[in-house]
Amino acid sequence: MPSDAAEYVSRYLRLQVWYDKQSTTTIQVKNYLQSGKGPQSANANIAYQKLQGALPKLLGKNPGNTFEFEEENYVTSSLWRVYNGKGSPSEIQDALYLALLCGLVDGKGVQTYADAEGL
Repeated sequence: MPSDAAEYVSRYLRLQVWYDKQSTTTIQVKNYLQSGKGPQSANANIAYQKLQGALPKLLGKNPGNTFEFEEENYVTSSLWRVYNGKGSPSEIQDALYLALLCGLVDGKGVQTYADAEGL
C-alpha cells in the first residue's frame, strides 16, 4: 500500500500494463476521467460499452458480477469504475489488459487508448 498521496499518484504516472503473458509496457494515466465531466466521459462510455460487448466472446459466456479468465479473477464493477473515473491503478491495469485481450487495443497503442478514453 502506498505510504502517501504522492506515492499513490506516482503509481498512475508509471502504470505497468501487461500486453501479453510475458511483456509489459509502462503508461502514464495523466488525463484521468472525472465521472460525467468533460469530453472524455462520452469516449469512456463508448469504450466501456465496447469492452462489455467483447467480453462474452473472449470468455465464451456473459461475465457475471465476477469472472475468471486465464486463472485471474476480475470484478465487473471494477471495470465500470475505471470507465467512470473511479478506478484504482490495479483496476485500470485489469481493464487495459482485458481491452488488449479483446482486441480493442494493441500493445503499442495502450497509451493512446488510455489518453483518448480518459483512463
